[in-house]
Amino acid sequence: MPTPDVTVITPVHDTRDYLGPWFSSLLGQTMPRDRFEVIALNDGSTDGSARVLDELACTHPELLKVVHLPPTGGPARPRNVGLRLANGRYVFFLDSDDRLGPEALERLTAYADRLGSDVVLGKMAGINGRRVPRDVFRHNQKQADVISSGILYALTPAKLFRREFIERNRIRFRSDLLIGSDHPFVMESYLRARRISVLADCTCYYLVARDGGGNISLGPAVTASLRLPYMRASAETALRIAGPGKILDALLRRVLRIEFTDLLGPGFTALPPPEQCAALAALRAYLDDWYRAELSPSLPSWVRWRIHCVQQGKRAELCALIGTEQADGLGFRADGSGGGAPVLVSEGHAYARLPGFRDPAFGIPDSCYDITAELAVEHRLSGVALDRDGLTVAGTTALPRLAEAPSAVEVLARERGSGAVLRLPTVHHDGAFRARWAASELSRVGTWDLFAEVCCAGVRREVRIGSSRDPGLTLPSPCYWTTPYGNLSLLVPEPRERQTLAPEPGLGRGGGRGPLVQRDDR
Repeated sequence: MPTPDVTVITPVHDTRDYLGPWFSSLLGQTMPRDRFEVIALNDGSTDGSARVLDELACTHPELLKVVHLPPTGGPARPRNVGLRLANGRYVFFLDSDDRLGPEALERLTAYADRLGSDVVLGKMAGINGRRVPRDVFRHNQKQADVISSGILYALTPAKLFRREFIERNRIRFRSDLLIGSDHPFVMESYLRARRISVLADCTCYYLVARDGGGNISLGPAVTASLRLPYMRASAETALRIAGPGKILDALLRRVLRIEFTDLLGPGFTALPPPEQCAALAALRAYLDDWYRAELSPSLPSWVRWRIHCVQQGKRAELCALIGTEQADGLGFRADGSGGGAPVLVSEGHAYARLPGFRDPAFGIPDSCYDITAELAVEHRLSGVALDRDGLTVAGTTALPRLAEAPSAVEVLARERGSGAVLRLPTVHHDGAFRARWAASELSRVGTWDLFAEVCCAGVRREVRIGSSRDPGLTLPSPCYWTTPYGNLSLLVPEPRERQTLAPEPGLGRGGGRGPLVQRDDR
């Protein structure tokens, strides 16, 4: 029998009602069935899943192999057994309550073969409200950087792995972790891989939230005692392979934003006080071991006040803030901007006036309420035009969380390679702006990204412009919309490569020759 391209490994524990859609998604693959195999590892199921699996294997013996194991309570050992039995050039880990998109295996394998990738992430979608990472799947990435690409927010094993790479590096799931064993496994894979790629133009994986919240890692019983071991294991893996530095810091920021914050949500306030105290003690020990104050400026406000309360043992204050966070229109929003809470502007900073703000009884510093960096800037581009005197850029801006119109708007051009900044002469009124880039300055070679700097009530924010624009807005050369974000950039080539730029009057509504170049950037 020829070597299959892919081995799909699925641990199964009490998911009988989900096995039908799971297996149907495998039968529906566009990859021919003689090119992949499926190994289902029954981890001591008691709900009839074993019988369903055996029946499926009898019906499709050429595709499905079932292995019955004594119960272990977690997916790590079944996945490791699946790795030992796998024959495919690649392995893919598919949970038994999830399903694949029809083109998943064929597209992922072709992508990995073409690029020589050791790990390929396929676009994910959530079902029944299941959260999935989004930023990482905005566009295809041939070689994803561990820090900047967003892959650290995708640490589930629902990926394609080159099996030779896994075996050569002896990467395995830690069976001592009841939940989260996938995090150190994937983290090690990321750090040892020669190439990590992202396939974002095809939905490959459907992540399903079970009815009644039955997913092992999502239920209300998932407390600090269950999560902290894998949070520590992931950090230990990063430290062991990459050492202290940017990668470890990026992982810690991710853990603090997700797992740490989830542990200090509504489930925490529902615990009896003694269990709250025990959780705070365990979380403080984690912070003592891994958190550095230098991380604070790069963390959103809703993480900063949680860290402060844990470090200072402020249980009652923490519960009050969590309660406010859940109140409609009052608490910190998911983007950290303070939701509908009143805002105080002081000395160039915006603060959410939530419980404990400048209250001596709470003793929480202003920095924990500072939402300046998280304030959303609304922007819309209405015109881009080129004439003999230069380039004109027009649009509007606003800081909706603040009660007044912008007092100043300035358009900036930042050269991508050198970081050089040109401040374009800009006229503005009530947030509307018109900036002029003189023809004499348009000869400066480079790729220039355009931003708007907005000042409102003493608060300054900067935003990339172009992604929000009037319908039908076209561009004169040498401007272009970036891919995939659709922001405004300008490419000034070396003199020998330039085209003659003819004047294009008006504000870019049709008639333009279009962009000199479009590329995969910002």
